Amino acid sequence: MSNNYSIAQNRIDLYFTCLPYNYGIEEFFNTGKSIKWFSDEYNIPISVIRKDIISILNAYSRYDSRYDTVYLVIEPLDYDMPDDTLSDVCDQIIQGMWDELPLVSNIPINYEEHSLTLTAEEMKALDEEFKFDSKVVDFDIKKNFKYYAAPEDLYNTLELINDAIDKHYQIVFSYISDNHRKKNNKQSIFKQISPIKIIYDNEENLYSILGLENGNYVVYNIDESLIKASLNAYPDYPCEPYDYEALNEKIPHVWKNAFDQKNPTHVKVKFSKDVFDSVRDDLVFRNPEKTLSEISDGYFFFEDDIYGVDAFDAWVRTYGCKAVIIEPKSLAKKRIESLKKTLELYANID
Repeated sequence: MSNNYSIAQNRIDLYFTCLPYNYGIEEFFNTGKSIKWFSDEYNIPISVIRKDIISILNAYSRYDSRYDTVYLVIEPLDYDMPDDTLSDVCDQIIQGMWDELPLVSNIPINYEEHSLTLTAEEMKALDEEFKFDSKVVDFDIKKNFKYYAAPEDLYNTLELINDAIDKHYQIVFSYISDNHRKKNNKQSIFKQISPIKIIYDNEENLYSILGLENGNYVVYNIDESLIKASLNAYPDYPCEPYDYEALNEKIPHVWKNAFDQKNPTHVKVKFSKDVFDSVRDDLVFRNPEKTLSEISDGYFFFEDDIYGVDAFDAWVRTYGCKAVIIEPKSLAKKRIESLKKTLELYANID
């Protein structure tokens, strides 16, 4: 979990990671987790945390009864909060009357480890959905990234996978590979993996399973074929162990969920200074302070070890002549060949 708490997504992830699960009214006053506690412990301005909590409460109050366990609980609020009560509470929070009251979450948390860092694609999606001015949030974050308006069949699939993640069970399902799909081959492949996280890419509107298979990271899209497949969790098969810290360190360098790539590729790109703000905005969830150089002589550089070169190349292409690939040489050569073909195409147009 990133400790850059100037980013709203990291703060929300922090709250739901640290807040104890609501086991009952008698537990409320034993948590020690309060608005003031978060402010003192993580050096976040208390006014910011108050607004965060208000945004969460307002947003989750919009869920129907199916989601009655998916909102933040602050004692002594009743679970069935009418709008006027919630409005009064929000006013009290702004005034600081709730700063030292214990907080709990109605979302079960795995106490053994903190939630995994969100991918850049997940954080971008959350950034678009979590709007503090309008107090709207449409996502629930823990180890997964779940859109609340998901269709019934997708929701049930995500629930089953998330339950297996929480209980450390392996899952079994049938899957049609991309190669078979391209060849219009409907033959399914039997898969048994240890699920780690449900990941989401809002550009593709696609959910995927990040898991382990024989010690290797694997990613499977949760598409129509998987949803309709016979997916089951197996309590008799505990999940494979993995290096939690190493995975968290890898996440910011993964492009388009390319977790299955074992070896990173060193990339270096030279950008024109006039796109600095745009590039920084694109990389805001990828530690730009570590990967972007200062502007010098009208240029700046992006340099990193990444996973997912094709997705990275597609991003660099959006900057056209404002970006020049320095490394790897193979990618630079590929770009030159692509430009040559484009020029030839235009040259043949009458």
